[in-house]
Amino acid sequence: MKKIKMEQYNQIGSIHTTTIVTTKTDINTDDLPEEIQNCINAISTSGNITKIIINPNKLNGDIFTFSEFKNTMDIITGENGLNLEEYYFRRVDFRLDSYDPDFFESYEKLHRYIVALIAVTYKTRNQIESIDLFDLDLKTIVAKNDYFEIEYYNRDIKNKETGNTTEPAKARLELRAKAKNVSPGWTMNDLKDVFLSVWISRLEKSIMNRDLVYQRFNDTLERRYFKDKQKPQKIYRDLTDFLIKHQDRIFDRKQMIALLDRFPEVHDPSTRADWHKKKWKPEYYSMGNLQSAILEIKKSMKQFFRS
Repeated sequence: MKKIKMEQYNQIGSIHTTTIVTTKTDINTDDLPEEIQNCINAISTSGNITKIIINPNKLNGDIFTFSEFKNTMDIITGENGLNLEEYYFRRVDFRLDSYDPDFFESYEKLHRYIVALIAVTYKTRNQIESIDLFDLDLKTIVAKNDYFEIEYYNRDIKNKETGNTTEPAKARLELRAKAKNVSPGWTMNDLKDVFLSVWISRLEKSIMNRDLVYQRFNDTLERRYFKDKQKPQKIYRDLTDFLIKHQDRIFDRKQMIALLDRFPEVHDPSTRADWHKKKWKPEYYSMGNLQSAILEIKKSMKQFFRS
C-alpha cells in the first residue's frame, strides 16, 4: 500500500452497543421514560437473570469518550432508568468509524486481510462475506467465534436498509468482545483492558500468521481455477483474467509467487508475478502496513478510553 494511503487510514473509535446482565427480573420497559426505552434494543429474562441489549448512543447522541459512556450508562441503569443495583457486561461492541464515503471501498482489501488473519489465527468456523444481490456491492466481511467477533461493513448500505437517517458513519470496523469465560461478566473497570490489552494483543498476534492466510486463499484459488477450467462455459479467457478477478484475495508478492507456482503453465513464477504487478497494479501490503493499521486502531481506542 502506498505511504500516502496508509497515512490517510484513520477512524474514530467508540463503544456502540453493549449487552448487560442483572439479577433484577421485574423490569417493565413500559414504565421507563421514553428516552431510556429508546436505548434498549432488546430485553429478555431466563430464570433469575435478565439480559438487556443497550445502545447508549441513543440517549443524547454519539458518545466519543469513556467518561461520557460511563455517565450515560449511569443514567440508563440508575434510579430514573432501569434502577439496577449492579450489572455486568456480557458483550461490548467497539466501533471504528469513517465518515468518508470512499473509505469502505478504498480499504476493503486491507480489512479483508485483517479479518482473514484473525480467522486463521483463532481458527474461527464462522467467516462470511456478503454482497448485494443486484448491485454486487460488498456489504460485510466478518469472522466470529464464542469469544469475539470482527466485522468490517458498509455502514452506508446498512443505513439505507434500516432507514437510519441519523447515522453519519459510512464505513465501520467493529471489534466485539464476549465474556464467554468470565462469570458473571465484566465490570465497567474491565472494559479498557478488554480492548486495549486483549483485542490489541489478538491483532498483533494475528499478523504473525500471514503465511497461513496465503496458504488458505491459495488452496481455494487453485481449486477454483482448475474447477472452473473444466466447466463447458468458459468463465475466464486465461490465467491472467483469473488473477485479475481474484486479486483482492492476493495480498503480497510472496503469496502471488506461491500461487503461480501451482500452475504448470507458469514456468517462472517470480517473473510472472512481477509482470502482473507492473501491468495490473494489484495492491499489496507489507508487514509495516499491517503494523501501522493496528497502531491506528490502538490510537483510536486509547483516545476513547483516556478521556
